[in-house]
Amino acid sequence: MHNLRRGVLAARGQRVLFADADNSTPIEELPRLLAKLDEGYDLAVGSRAAEGAKEENKSLVRHLASWGLRSLARWLSGVRLKDTQCGFKLFSRKAVQELFPRQRMMGFSFDLELLYLANRLGLKVAEVPVRWFDAPSSKVDPVKDSLKFLKDILAIRRLDREGAYQSPTTEVGN
Repeated sequence: MHNLRRGVLAARGQRVLFADADNSTPIEELPRLLAKLDEGYDLAVGSRAAEGAKEENKSLVRHLASWGLRSLARWLSGVRLKDTQCGFKLFSRKAVQELFPRQRMMGFSFDLELLYLANRLGLKVAEVPVRWFDAPSSKVDPVKDSLKFLKDILAIRRLDREGAYQSPTTEVGN
C-alpha cells in the first residue's frame, strides 16, 4: 500500500481513482462514480453491497465472510457504508489532500481507514452500486484476512484515541 499512497499523493488531477489490479470492477463503472463527484460529493465508493450492485463468481465462504466483515466494520468503526472494501474508489482533490496525508494503515484495511477519516472529517461520501467479478486468482483469504481486518478496525480506533489523525503526516512508510 506504500506505493498506492505515494501514487495518489503524487497524482495531479482534480480526481483520483484507484481500482484493484485484477479489474474485478470494470472501468466501465467509472462514469457512475464521476457523476457523484459532479453532484458535489468528495468521494465516491464502488459498492458490491449497495442496492443495484451485481456480484459474480463469488464463493459461499467469501460471501459469508464479506457479510460478517461488513457488519462488524459498520458496528465497530461508525462508517455506515455497506461496503468499505471494494477496491474501486474515486477521490476529489480535496479528499486526497485531507485523507491520504493522515493515513497510517498500510495493509488490507487502508480503505476502511480512509473512509473512517472521511466520516470523521465530515467529507461527503457516496456509495455507488457496481458490477464486481470475483477473480479466480484473488489473493484474499476469507478467514485469515477477516481476522486481520478485525484487528485493523481496533487499531484504527486506537490510533484515533491516541490523536494520530489530528494532523497530516508527511511520512510515507510505516
